[in-house]
Amino acid sequence: ENKLSPKLFDKQKDISELFLIGHVYLDLAKAYDRSPKLQKECTRCLNQYVQFTLGFKFQYVNARTLKNFIRKRHAHNPELFKDAYEKIQVESKACFISTDLTGKNSQVTNNLRLLKHLLCQTQSGIKFISFYYETICPIYFSLSSFKSFRFLVRPIIKLFLVFISFFCGALPRSYANH
Repeated sequence: ENKLSPKLFDKQKDISELFLIGHVYLDLAKAYDRSPKLQKECTRCLNQYVQFTLGFKFQYVNARTLKNFIRKRHAHNPELFKDAYEKIQVESKACFISTDLTGKNSQVTNNLRLLKHLLCQTQSGIKFISFYYETICPIYFSLSSFKSFRFLVRPIIKLFLVFISFFCGALPRSYANH
C-alpha cells in the first residue's frame, strides 16, 4: 500500500478507481484523526488523498468534500485537513476551464497559472481562487453538457481567457520563476 500512486493507473480508464482510492484515504485520515497516537498516519493518508486528487476532473468535488468536513468541525486536528484543502485548492497547477478550452500546456493556460501563483500571495487572492473552484468550475462543467452553451458561451469564455492571458504574459518573467 505504501507504493500506491496515481501513476500506477490509466488516468482515463481508471478514473472511478482513482476517485474511490482517494476517498478511502480520506476516510482513513478521518479515522486516524481521532487518536493522538495516529497523527502521522492521518497526515500520510491526507497526503495520499491530495495525490489522488490533484489534476483530476473530480478535483473540485474532492476539495468541496474536504471543505464541508472542515466546516462541520468534525476534525480533531483541523489544521491537518485545512493544509490538505489548501494543497488541493491553491497549490495545484490546474486551471480547469482554461485547460478544457485551450489545452493543458497552451500558453493561455500557462499564463493563467502565473496569475494564479500571484493571486496566492494575498489572502483575498486565495479567497478568489477558492470561489473559482467552488462556484465557477462546477457551474461551468454543469453547463458544458448543453449544446447551446458549447457553441455560444464557450467561445466567449475562451476569448475572455485569451484576453486575460495576454496581460499575464506581459508580466515580468521574474514572477514566472516563483
